[in-house]
Amino acid sequence: MADSGHRRARRRRRGKDQEMNRAWCCSLGVVLQSHEILTRRHDCNPGPPVNPRKTVSASSFQSSPSSSAKMSLGFMDPRRMLSPGRVSPIDSISTVDPPPPTTGAPPGSLSSPSSSSAVEPCYGVSTLTLKGKDGRVLFVEVDQAVLCRESKFFSAMAAAGDRRWGSEVSQRSRKIEVLEVDNVAAFKDVLELMMCREDRIKFIAKCGVSRAIDMLEVAAVIKFKEGVASCLSYLEAVPWSEDEEHRIKVLFSRHVINDPAVNDILGRIFGQPPDLGAKLVRAVVHAKSGPNRKKMQALVSGLVSSSSVYVKRPCGLTKAALLEACELCMASLAAELRRGRAEGVSREAENLVWLFELTVDQQLGEEFVERWAGQEELRRLWEASSPMARFELSRVSGAVFCAIGAARVRCSGGTRRAALRAWLRPMVTDFGWMRRRRRAGGELRAVEECTGRAILTLPLPEQEALFMEWLGSYAELGVECPDLSGAFQVWWRRSLVAAERRRASQ
Repeated sequence: MADSGHRRARRRRRGKDQEMNRAWCCSLGVVLQSHEILTRRHDCNPGPPVNPRKTVSASSFQSSPSSSAKMSLGFMDPRRMLSPGRVSPIDSISTVDPPPPTTGAPPGSLSSPSSSSAVEPCYGVSTLTLKGKDGRVLFVEVDQAVLCRESKFFSAMAAAGDRRWGSEVSQRSRKIEVLEVDNVAAFKDVLELMMCREDRIKFIAKCGVSRAIDMLEVAAVIKFKEGVASCLSYLEAVPWSEDEEHRIKVLFSRHVINDPAVNDILGRIFGQPPDLGAKLVRAVVHAKSGPNRKKMQALVSGLVSSSSVYVKRPCGLTKAALLEACELCMASLAAELRRGRAEGVSREAENLVWLFELTVDQQLGEEFVERWAGQEELRRLWEASSPMARFELSRVSGAVFCAIGAARVRCSGGTRRAALRAWLRPMVTDFGWMRRRRRAGGELRAVEECTGRAILTLPLPEQEALFMEWLGSYAELGVECPDLSGAFQVWWRRSLVAAERRRASQ
């Protein structure tokens, strides 16, 4: 009986010792070689290499309803928390118990699992276990005082552990677990940064921009204020790639970070003036160099087009700004015609053709056509100008007729009629000059075909007036006149059918 009583007493003492060694545990979604960290690594179910770019979510950490519900129902150890936004039972994770605390190794020296040295109690060494979602496990012995001093997150965990298990649990018996870590490498870097005795920004600079972004997110989640400030200071001072810029945008959309350096970083990304698109257009229109202006036109068109991958609002090209640029360019074209400067007329006409393409892309083509059809002053200046200068205006008219005939611009009947009445005869007259000076055979054939189609969109009496005017020019100028014979034949057949119907109805 005495032996059985002794055995029961030993079992009670053993159970009490096991309970005293309980861990206070959390889980994040986020990688030590510091002089104050003892690392021992064990791989449990080794998975693929850790992705250094995979990050965590801080917002979901603060509210994990599923994990809270499980704790309240007693399905989980109440001291354990799962990763922000993730619910996964503890017993579903393959765990590896760390080896017993080593002895005789001061913080600052690396130890192996077989080390038999003892750690001085004054250092307050705790075992930190990082368990990655890929099954990899990393055991780290850290100075708990430094960990709790630098991170409010770990400080709160330690306080919760004290309240749960009482002050009789020794510092050396504490174990900290971080479960379901997305980016173990980034967490390890942050722990090294936390224990770093040198310049922290210099440490981050050795890691590079990509790792600094991951470290910033981990530091924000665990509320490591000095680490956040150091990462922000480094990122503000260095250039980023386009992919890194996108990752920084995503990071700031997911985390609210209160630091003055945040404004400097966001100012680099979101500090553009609201009329940036209009400024780009004006810069192209005012450019003097022909070859460079063409390159600038192609560049800006790609940036402000409706299919561009770049965000255009609120810093994009507005309707009012684009139409204002068109009107200013028409006014400049009239001024160059009055001066008789062929080079200036050519430049402004080229700008107008480019602006017209922008209006078509922005669904403003009809507004441009209305303004071009109402240019009475330009029409009078065309009459008084030499063919060498005035044929440039017909380039604009040809672009407008092509867009109407190809159905790229859907204008009202009145707008189409006004544009063709005002600018068809000038274009027919200048067509020979356009053919000789521009050498754009394919472009001119498109102008011929689409101009005929544009005329066919009008009522038959309007078609008759315009085709008869063209026929007179075609008989006089020959090859110097655009060939609208295909559309002319369509009009002729329609006219015969209409005449037959009139006779049949009488």
